[in-house]
This record gives sequence, C-alpha cells and structure tokens, in this order.
Amino acid sequence: MARGTSTDFINSWLPDVPARLPKGCKEHPPSNKLLQRDSLIASLSTGGVRMLTKAMSKMALISLLTVLASAAGLGQSKETIQHRIIPIRSMSQDVEVLYGDPETVGEPFVMRIRELPGTIIPPHKHPVDEHITVVQGTLYFGVGEKFDRATMKEIKAGGYAFIPKGSTMFGYVPEAAIVQVHGVGPFHIHWRAGNSWLEKNKTLDDADAGLIFKFKQGERVIAKRGRGRIR
Repeated sequence: MARGTSTDFINSWLPDVPARLPKGCKEHPPSNKLLQRDSLIASLSTGGVRMLTKAMSKMALISLLTVLASAAGLGQSKETIQHRIIPIRSMSQDVEVLYGDPETVGEPFVMRIRELPGTIIPPHKHPVDEHITVVQGTLYFGVGEKFDRATMKEIKAGGYAFIPKGSTMFGYVPEAAIVQVHGVGPFHIHWRAGNSWLEKNKTLDDADAGLIFKFKQGERVIAKRGRGRIR
C-alpha cells in the first residue's frame, strides 16, 4: 500500500570456557554450551569473575562483552519497546508511523496512511509482504499489473488484505479513508512506469510535471465536492 494521488486535489558468541562457579550456581555438562554460558553470566553478575583462572578470565570477559554488545545491537530502542495504545484519530499528515521503522531491514513496523477523497493509488509493489487493514472509510483495492477499477474489491472499515512481496497492486478511495499497514522492513515502494519501475513517483514539484498532470500547482479547480486549489 502506498500514499496515492488525489484526483480532486492532485492528485521506510561465549566460547566453551571452563569456569569455577560460585556457590548457588549449578555446574552444567560441558556439552551444553548455552547453559554453561548462562551460568557464567550469572557468576559475573555476583562477583564470580574473581574465580576465573587468570588464563581464561580476560578471554571470557571479552567474549561476554561481545555477546552483550551484539544483543544490544539487535534490540530495539527503549522508546520502541515501550507499550503504547493509539486509538483511531484524525490525521493531519499523510503518513503516521505508530511503531518501528519501515526503512530498517528486519524491523517490524506499523503505520497509518491517510487517503484523501478521490485518491488514486497507481500500480506499485514492495520488496516485503504487506498487511493492510482499513480502519476508517472504504478502500477499493486490486492486484494486477494495470490499474483496472473493474477488478477492485471493496474493503470497508475493519477489512483486511494480505499482499505477498513483489505483487503489483493499486487502489481507489472515493471518500476519505485511513489505512493501517504493518509488516517487516524495508518497506520500499517501486512504481510501475510502463515496462519499467520507478523508485520515486512523479509529483507536481517535478520540472516535467506538466507532461504528467492535467493541472498545475496552485491552480483553482471546481469538482463535485466543491471548489479547491491544487497543492
């Protein structure tokens, strides 16, 4: 799913280290490296580092720091892992990230996309699986290489759609809608452009916008919903 274009308003290792454990810690079989590592970590946290042999203490400590550093690198920030409750609400921006980072490889994310009345979502695809839930309004959604309203399915508020990575999709929003998207990054968008794909869709800010769009930025228009200005 991607932010569309409005037709009315133009339209992101411990080694197997032998260690004497302090009282209270059981000695595990040498073959169980994972349990032995956990016991070593417990000993380090209770002063057991003094009981390691001189020849191995430095290696164990370096290895332990390596493991902890790796775990910290894979973990999410404190802000990310905090609990959160975000009710449905009006949106002033086109996209609101509720959790994670869509641009980060391997990181789960949740975001909401505001679709304005008359929005057309051109054919596009993503390199990752996409989960779509309509939380407000109605989305008409299709999967295929060409934009075709006849093949679109109506998805009302509460409806869900799953699109496998690499699938080409498109949509239309006759009235305003809010769509919630979740998946695992990186959530990049590739736009269909004939037989090729674009990393960025054309906008009214582009120098050749006049070759693509019917209206110019700032131009006043009259539509079924009333008068407006292209922005």
